[in-house]
Amino acid sequence: MTRAEENRMSPFLSWMWRQEKGISNILRFPFTVLSWLYGAVVRVRVLCYETGWMTSKKVDARVVSIGNLTTGGTGKTPLVIYLAEQWLKKSAKVGIVSRGYRRSNEKQVLIVSEGASPLAGPEVVGDEHYLMAERLKGVPIVVSADRIEGCQTLIDRFGVEVILLDDAFQHLKIHRDTNILIIDALNPFGNGYLLPRGCLREPLSAINRADYVVFSRINRDIVPDELMEKIRPFQIETLHSRFESSALIGLKSGTARPLSDLSGMLVVPFCGIGNPAAFLSQLKDLGAKIERSFIFEDHHVYQEKELLEMTSEAKNQGAQMMVTTEKDAVKIKAVAPAEVFVLRINLVFKLENELLLSTLFER
Repeated sequence: MTRAEENRMSPFLSWMWRQEKGISNILRFPFTVLSWLYGAVVRVRVLCYETGWMTSKKVDARVVSIGNLTTGGTGKTPLVIYLAEQWLKKSAKVGIVSRGYRRSNEKQVLIVSEGASPLAGPEVVGDEHYLMAERLKGVPIVVSADRIEGCQTLIDRFGVEVILLDDAFQHLKIHRDTNILIIDALNPFGNGYLLPRGCLREPLSAINRADYVVFSRINRDIVPDELMEKIRPFQIETLHSRFESSALIGLKSGTARPLSDLSGMLVVPFCGIGNPAAFLSQLKDLGAKIERSFIFEDHHVYQEKELLEMTSEAKNQGAQMMVTTEKDAVKIKAVAPAEVFVLRINLVFKLENELLLSTLFER
């Protein structure tokens, strides 16, 4: 676990998810027992669906699920955006359904976008869904605790043919035609424990349900040997991807600056995302100098006062620029006290994966 990841978590979770030996592990033992119990419940639930005791409902559209095995950021949102863009290029009627965490009313079915622009602010629809609505023109987006109802809304109102289920690998109530599992190659399974002792939502055996595994954050096109050893027994198609910085855009002005401007520049980054270490690494790869950064918990709601304090500290540090992520930017545009720049990223696949990807879109 990186220092940036520890900083954005509560001290308790930071301690819980470390890999240590000795007295600390003994103190964690009660939580290890809880993780065993949690794992037993998860296995029984999956078995109920596999044996037909519980059934998945099918809707009248092609359903593609995108999800992961761990909590935190693995890159689901960029992958959903990428897949939606590819289906748009195929002239398919595509829509997105998500559970919609961290919004003001999680029970109601809410249309985030009819395909033109967000219909409400990020505090109502959720920051990730607002971001998708801004990026994806022509794609209706719905958030609903009942994914089946959300899918039916897309079908009835927009005639959608392909539905992307965001963060739904564990949501077995709805039938999916394709199951895509995304795994962060830099931190694939945390400390190897299930919740609450670790960050795993399910045992690794759940990989058997996937049709494709997408490795995110592949450096130099190399998948770590240890990761491949764990994946190989499942005999599953794997895709290699990385996140590529594509633009540096002024939050208020909309002015784009060349990414090369970051080389040698002293910047102060801030973010509240699932994997802050990856964001900081992208800035460093572009040559930015970082002496101070502000890391918050995932889905952090910014207050105007703290934005002013960060701006003041950045000036005191002599920083030439403050930089944040797209996901954070949608929440602060109205209250940001000074020009903040947004680092836009895109998901990029290896060229060798293009043939396999074409079969996904044409299937």
